[in-house]
Amino acid sequence: MIDEKLIVDLRQYILAKTGVLYFNRIKSTTKDLMVSCPFHKEGQERKPSCGIKKQTDDKGQIGTVHCFSCGVTTNISLMLQQLLGPQYNEDEIESMFGIKTLIVQDTFIEKPKTTLFKLPVKNTNVENSENILRQYRYYHPYLQQRKITKEVAQIYDIGYDEYNKHITFPIRDINKTVIGIGRRSINYKKYFYPSGMTKPLYGVYELPRFVRYLWIVEGPFNLWSLKGWNKTRSSLIRNRNRLSIRTVIKNTL
Repeated sequence: MIDEKLIVDLRQYILAKTGVLYFNRIKSTTKDLMVSCPFHKEGQERKPSCGIKKQTDDKGQIGTVHCFSCGVTTNISLMLQQLLGPQYNEDEIESMFGIKTLIVQDTFIEKPKTTLFKLPVKNTNVENSENILRQYRYYHPYLQQRKITKEVAQIYDIGYDEYNKHITFPIRDINKTVIGIGRRSINYKKYFYPSGMTKPLYGVYELPRFVRYLWIVEGPFNLWSLKGWNKTRSSLIRNRNRLSIRTVIKNTL
């Protein structure tokens, strides 16, 4: 694994080869090893500003090197090649430290899945979605801040999950059947939807078979605002031909 011991061993190896002491400061964090950057101040900065990833995550692969001061981004193998120069021996380094083997092995390790939110009940199928929605029926002050009225919240059955701090709303198909529950965090600008769901066009059940004008907006909050302005059945895009609801669905999914 890429840990503090590996960096100490590499430090001694480079010192023996080049006579230069790099990584004189090492600090371990949850995901990274912070070391004195070897790319500026001749590798002798006082506080470590260069991060080496200890494991692969959504921000980079294991062994990725990034300095937050000078902005250099590379990987640990290329960094060693640059620091050692003519003294670089790939086979020797791999036999002693196994860096490339560590990186390859990391790709086969199954990473733990992150829980997006917790459900208060184990069964989350369509049949009990209505029951779950009833538990969430509460007009949260965040809705008022976003200028979503109580009337609009009632029309769209907008609620609040106190446990997860989520605004909740039903996802309905063209027949107005609830097929899942959508969520939007009040702390972060992020939506959550049931895993594996093919989302229908939100609000599609409100549309008649043919419409002449249609507003297409980015998300549910925008639609709720339009409902408050009585503009849920008009559009910025004018079209002389009547627009089939099937065409709307096809073009917007």
